[in-house]
Amino acid sequence: MSTFYELKPISKLFPNVSFVTEDTEVKVGKNDPFVPLNPFYVPQIDILEDLLVELTLDADGALGLVGETGTGKTEMVRYISHYLRRRLATVQIHCALRPEQIEGGMELRVKDGCSVSEYVEQAVVECYRDGGIVFFDEIDKASPELSASLHAVIDNKQWTLSNGTIVQPHPDTRVIVAANTIGDGASNRYITSQQLDSAIRSRISWTRLHYPSAEVEIDILRKQFSAIPISLASDLVKVANALRDALLGVDRLDDATDPVGEPFSTRTLVKWCSRIVGYKKSKTLLQTFYKAFLNGVSIEEHEIIIGMLQRHLTEDKMNSTLAEISQKGTRPVRGNSLQQALAAS
Repeated sequence: MSTFYELKPISKLFPNVSFVTEDTEVKVGKNDPFVPLNPFYVPQIDILEDLLVELTLDADGALGLVGETGTGKTEMVRYISHYLRRRLATVQIHCALRPEQIEGGMELRVKDGCSVSEYVEQAVVECYRDGGIVFFDEIDKASPELSASLHAVIDNKQWTLSNGTIVQPHPDTRVIVAANTIGDGASNRYITSQQLDSAIRSRISWTRLHYPSAEVEIDILRKQFSAIPISLASDLVKVANALRDALLGVDRLDDATDPVGEPFSTRTLVKWCSRIVGYKKSKTLLQTFYKAFLNGVSIEEHEIIIGMLQRHLTEDKMNSTLAEISQKGTRPVRGNSLQQALAAS
């Protein structure tokens, strides 16, 4: 299926965003978007701009997004696919995935009232041939066999499938990979991440994603949870950043002397807020914190983590429900109060 494109300056594509390279032009499909827009997603603008610029360059390998769990790698790819109106074929990598599983296989079909077995290509092969974004999520989970089979794809070269079929990449095909590590096998936390060989790592241009700024995270909470007061949203973001510092170090370089806890992603922050709102009359902030995060952390670390919580939430607030907090007159997350909350943080 052919897709027709037109060139658009990124400043016109995202009129409410201030880019450094605003005159950069990208190809945008003339069709309707293939990927629906997540109305709650707020992109990191510097990463968005980097990826848009990369997509204007000649394909000389894959684009790589690396970062902690929940930093928005997958959502960023879907966001770009939506606005560029490109097809998106996603492959979720795991250590048991074999090359032929991402290529296609024999399926039973009904023709003229009879059941026949025929070879059916997977969407990733079609997207590679016809143009679009091929996305390998968690590429650092790939087995040596799978990563070896993907060398040509990562390099935007001719792809020979396991059944001998030769697939040429479309000029508008781009390959994006995402991972928690760069495939160096050095992580003590992402223990299922594999060590990728240097040949495949050298074919990837990595962009590192960090957790969003406090301003962006408050904006994310504001979009999804209008019932949460602005002051409380700010406090919750402070808690999230304290937990990240405890695990990764203040520079977020994964160099904490005595790391505490598990990754506290934006996804986890949203999960906590969802429980705060869902249990607004029946459970306190502390009780919802256990549900969203602390029950999944080693019990030996609970006391330390509760201590961090107490530095940013008063005892009264921790032991109150959202309904009780709201009754005390704090304003909901609306209007210009965002700047006031940031100034106080």
